[in-house]
Amino acid sequence: MISEPKLKNLISNAPAYPNDCSHKACPSDVVVFSSMQKASIIVPLIPEHDREIHRLMRYLKSQEHHIAELIVCRSETPDQRRGDVLEKYTKWGRKLNLSFSIELSSTPTKAYDGTNRNRGIEKASSDILICLDADDTYAENMIEAIIWSFEKTNCDVILHNFTYDKEELFLDTFEEPAFQVLAYPEGANLLDFSTPISITLDAEKPQIHHAHISFRKSRVEERYTDIFPGADTEYCKRLIRNGKQTLYINKKMSFWNRKRSLRYKLRLAKIKLGLKK
Repeated sequence: MISEPKLKNLISNAPAYPNDCSHKACPSDVVVFSSMQKASIIVPLIPEHDREIHRLMRYLKSQEHHIAELIVCRSETPDQRRGDVLEKYTKWGRKLNLSFSIELSSTPTKAYDGTNRNRGIEKASSDILICLDADDTYAENMIEAIIWSFEKTNCDVILHNFTYDKEELFLDTFEEPAFQVLAYPEGANLLDFSTPISITLDAEKPQIHHAHISFRKSRVEERYTDIFPGADTEYCKRLIRNGKQTLYINKKMSFWNRKRSLRYKLRLAKIKLGLKK
């Protein structure tokens, strides 16, 4: 795990952050980051959420120069329907004039989010992978900010804060206090959800949306386990336990659409009980 002194050294020796940009060049006080790498965006999906992919594409349009590809990891997609689904996504991309490619990784069976993401990880061509949910909302320059954070700190994994209120979505600046090292007790069970991930220095319990994880593919060989619920949380804890350099950005970079998430969990619960096919 990355130490606090080493983290401070990485940050102090990193390229200067462009926080002195002109207001004329940064309308609405939106900070403009400068980064060279592009990321692969990985999104797990069930067919009922197809409409959310179009909405997500509209969001990604504003940051397309920092995106290599959007990989939609769709379950419950018969092989004979795969071509039609990909064509639908491609048409949406053409209408938006997206510069990045749209890829589809599908399976005809029911699959949990973790299993879907595993297929996306294998398919991704970029080193920086950013996992998003189609039905959530994100800060305006989140993609660019995450890429910049990887370049600035050279860490392996990034997690961040989130909000239940869209009005709180805001990204102003990234300075040293914004990056915090995450830890998980050595003896704790990874499936003990009453034991949260904490911040190394003061055992504070940060607010984390575990599904919104970003990491370097070249440094993370671990994959999600096929469990529900809890695959996202278990995965984050396991990466920390295995010594991955995991940083927390205490910025509310995403809005968790809790109502839709609860409906999705209810649907999966009914499937497990045999009440829905």
